[in-house]
Amino acid sequence: MMQRIQWGGLTGVSLAGKWGLLPDPMGRCERQQWWKSTRQPGHFFPSYDDDAFWPTQVPGAFTRLHPELVYYEGTVIYLKHFAARPAAVAERAFLHFGGVADRCRLFLNGAYLGEHDGGHTAFTVDVTEALAEQNRLLIQVDNQRQADGVPGKIYDWWHDGGIHRQVTLHYRPATYVREAALTTHLTKDRVELRFSVLLETADRRTVTPTHIRLVDPDTGALVAKLSLDALGGAWAHASIALPRADLKLWSCASPFLYRLDVQAGLDHWHDRVGLREIVTRGRQLLLNGEPIFLRGVCAWMEDPDRGIFSMGERTAQQTVDLLCDLNCNFARAGHCPQSAEFVAACDRAGILLWMEVPAYWIPTMQCPTESRRAMCALDEMLREHRNAPSVVFWSIGNECLYHDRHAGQSNLQYFLEAADWLHEHDPSRLVAYTGGFEGAASPQFEKACPAAIREKLDVMAFNSYVGILDGVDPTAMPEFPSQHQRLRGAGELTDKPVIWAEAGIDAVKDEPGFDYGEKRQADYHRRLQELVATCAAEGSLQGLAIFVLNDYRTPIKLGRFQRGYNRKGLLTDTLLPKPAYAIVKAGYAQLAIVFPSTA
Repeated sequence: MMQRIQWGGLTGVSLAGKWGLLPDPMGRCERQQWWKSTRQPGHFFPSYDDDAFWPTQVPGAFTRLHPELVYYEGTVIYLKHFAARPAAVAERAFLHFGGVADRCRLFLNGAYLGEHDGGHTAFTVDVTEALAEQNRLLIQVDNQRQADGVPGKIYDWWHDGGIHRQVTLHYRPATYVREAALTTHLTKDRVELRFSVLLETADRRTVTPTHIRLVDPDTGALVAKLSLDALGGAWAHASIALPRADLKLWSCASPFLYRLDVQAGLDHWHDRVGLREIVTRGRQLLLNGEPIFLRGVCAWMEDPDRGIFSMGERTAQQTVDLLCDLNCNFARAGHCPQSAEFVAACDRAGILLWMEVPAYWIPTMQCPTESRRAMCALDEMLREHRNAPSVVFWSIGNECLYHDRHAGQSNLQYFLEAADWLHEHDPSRLVAYTGGFEGAASPQFEKACPAAIREKLDVMAFNSYVGILDGVDPTAMPEFPSQHQRLRGAGELTDKPVIWAEAGIDAVKDEPGFDYGEKRQADYHRRLQELVATCAAEGSLQGLAIFVLNDYRTPIKLGRFQRGYNRKGLLTDTLLPKPAYAIVKAGYAQLAIVFPSTA
């Protein structure tokens, strides 16, 4: 049975390492019920043995680890034998999955545990009754694209499949912390802290005394201590106001993390938290009350084993080091929710994050299946990263509002619902959406992001590649003067911060020609930095996310220059810098001087 649990800083017992993998394109597992047993001597069904599985590793995308499966879309079977301690009396046992792409069904020792839909959000399943000393875990994983999926049939990144994030086994007492959160509100001299706790109990009529501590991990000093009484299944809240001078705020310049401890009965839960406030005031973005300009890139580095949007610790730290080298204070994490390892690295480094659900190029987001899948992803993304100070934007989609009432086409209803839901469940962050934006400002923007949703959003965001992406005319450069007017026009539609969420141009390393040439990309980014500096100075722009940090694989781009890669990276796929990298680095360094991230 699936459980709604936020694990915070609890690590559990890792099941990472050697697993078995078997492609199942004909669906034999389902017909022969492989989860029940292996083949017995003298019997025909099932027609396989456990030792027939291919050796593989978890976490890891099978499309990355096995060359035979690089283009495979369909069902694969994962198998893991492991020893464990059965759950004690008055104790629960859970398996937690950081991400399985895209859908899965789970069986432990022949018992059906549940299923999950969504490749880049975490989920938990209760294994209390099925767990034994020796265990056989079988998981059907299906990465086939679906017309009503989120994402759908067509998108601009590689379709990695498999158990591509961590798997852990957890034990909890009968009464345990399901979720806990800390939000911060600043006044001139005080910091108002609101603690929220959600318990799970065997009897929901029982009141459980719950104790909360905020601790400085460097000194061990107790910063705040509160107690409250909580009923199972209902949020309980407690607040305290402390002198601002006594606390260390989390910021880009000083990303300090406290330890949040919660004790409820026999359960001890903890997480790392940062005290910060992100709000808007007119056209300004304010971090801890100070204006901030976002210097960012779309950070979609591919993990060599786990694939895109699923960085392990090493790839996450490598990516954050590159962001810091570029003088970034902001990253758009991707069109899918990023891994916990990447978010934690940004927490430590002071990088602000834009996190997004994959409502991407989908013309039918208003339909029940698509909208429910996206809302579920929002819920799971929020639960996993609830306390991450780096996450300041929740994005409800990219380039798929398609609002044209005269053509009878609109995805507006999903976006209205998603914005309202996020504001209700997490008022501590900003809600964003970004659409494609070329041409005249007002008419085009009304279609890409109509007034009804602009009123719900906290920022105005758009993607624009400034005219020519793959042009072959060396005399025609992108129309930056016209783009300046479009930017001003977009800003005039609303008194909210404006973020340019995608801007870039393709280049192949060492290509001397105009089309896909490095010089052309360098000229583009030189002009882009000049335009952004001008717009920042006049207050018509509050942030930029360049597309993209590094070249990455995508089956949608197969031309002779692209060869299966999006080539807009400032770096190649092997992280060799193109000339544009130095231009962006210098431009962001200058912006950091003019608009320092002191907050």
